[in-house]
Amino acid sequence: MFVIAILSFASGIYLNALYDIPLKFIIPPLILILSFIPFFIRKSSYLSVLLVLVCFMLAGMVRLGVVTVGQTAMNPSSTKEIYEGLVTESSPNTKIVKLTSPSEAVDLKVIMRTPQSLNINDAVKVFGELREVHPTFKNPYLLSWKRLKKLEGISYELRGTIISITPGKHFIHGIRNNLKQKIDASRAQYTGIMKALTIGDTTGLDEVTKNLFLHSGTSHILAISGSNIGIVTAFFFFITRFLIGRIRTLRLRGDDTRYAALVTIPFAFVFMLIAGSSIPTMRATIMITVYMLSIFIERGRNIFNTIALSALAILLVYPHSLFTPSFQLTYASVVFIILFTQRIFPLLKTGNRLLKWFLLSIGMTISATVGTLPIVL
Repeated sequence: MFVIAILSFASGIYLNALYDIPLKFIIPPLILILSFIPFFIRKSSYLSVLLVLVCFMLAGMVRLGVVTVGQTAMNPSSTKEIYEGLVTESSPNTKIVKLTSPSEAVDLKVIMRTPQSLNINDAVKVFGELREVHPTFKNPYLLSWKRLKKLEGISYELRGTIISITPGKHFIHGIRNNLKQKIDASRAQYTGIMKALTIGDTTGLDEVTKNLFLHSGTSHILAISGSNIGIVTAFFFFITRFLIGRIRTLRLRGDDTRYAALVTIPFAFVFMLIAGSSIPTMRATIMITVYMLSIFIERGRNIFNTIALSALAILLVYPHSLFTPSFQLTYASVVFIILFTQRIFPLLKTGNRLLKWFLLSIGMTISATVGTLPIVL
């Protein structure tokens, strides 16, 4: 039921992106249906369930509609002036900047294309001009770049010359920059790969290295996701359980595992923040958090409910992610891997542990490939 409700929420986001329905036509029906649900819970369970699903769908439409309501309308001109803002997202060639001046552009989020290394929360001053985002991507039945960025709350691009950069003072970014400097100072042979695997910084990867990973089909290794979060969380979980297990009373009651699971959760969130908080990283962190909480409260784990909960959390924060390959590939691969491990792998009867591990590895690879193939194509 919970999974269906989240799918309804996602369908609401999709419908509003498709038809761009104003909030004044969505919010009143949502409030009306919510007020009627209590009257149908005892009389008709089927009708109440249907109304709940409709509410989730309308809530998804509202969530996406809220993004575009607060967008600042501008009249871009060819006149250049000085713009100031904070970097909110950073990739090797594209940055998202939230403007702080001039006054008519305050809180406006814009795209800035530059290969220059900028970190999140850095303050930048640019002499340039604002332009509307141009539609790109000519693939049929796909959203244009302009439409996708508008769903993200971005309708303009800042073009110009960077005058100054003031490093951000957020403590998380301070830790991230400190780790980056230590890796660079280590003089290791592959510092770019090390930074990508540990702090999610891909700016140090040259084109030759990127192409090697791309052509070998292993580029996903460079993206911090479930495996990285899982390794870090497991590392701190086993250390914490060992330390708590030194307390004899807790160990004999079996509470060492429960409390270790609870104490481990903050480590996963800190690593997520240091790694850049990408959608795969957030998804893995949420799933691990729910799993650890289920250990603490000693309740059974439902993996599909956990996945649905992580999807809901991401869509609440970034509703536009429903239309991005990162979100789609992440959940398609995870769902098909789970289907394989729960439905097909138990049918493979063998007492050889090495063979069993080999079949599991091959099967998970094939299932993830099959699940993501339609999206990749």
